[in-house]
Amino acid sequence: MPARAWRVALFALMLGGVAFAVRPLTPHVSPETWFPHADKLHHLWYFGLLWWLGLKAGFRAGWALALGLLAYGVSIEFAQSLTIGRQAQGLDLVADSAGIALGWLLTRRRSGRQPQEDRG
Repeated sequence: MPARAWRVALFALMLGGVAFAVRPLTPHVSPETWFPHADKLHHLWYFGLLWWLGLKAGFRAGWALALGLLAYGVSIEFAQSLTIGRQAQGLDLVADSAGIALGWLLTRRRSGRQPQEDRG
């Protein structure tokens, strides 16, 4: 799939994330309440997925991508602080950061291993 298609997928997932974050909460039915700390687990996997999609979209793994994703997380928390019935949580940003770090760990190349050239 071309990088442009991955960028569209990344943008759509980020837009969906904002919509999910500012929706009204339904007590005892929301994914955030499925089990203790479910919300933090959602932040973790979501930001790991965003990291992976960012790489597929052609962004370089590095501080710029990490800080961009973290700024997105901050903007989500800010939007939640303006939403009735929602509140911003600093621990969500910790979970976002952990997800970014996890995404980086799972996608990094081992420094000693390079793809072998075809000598045929």
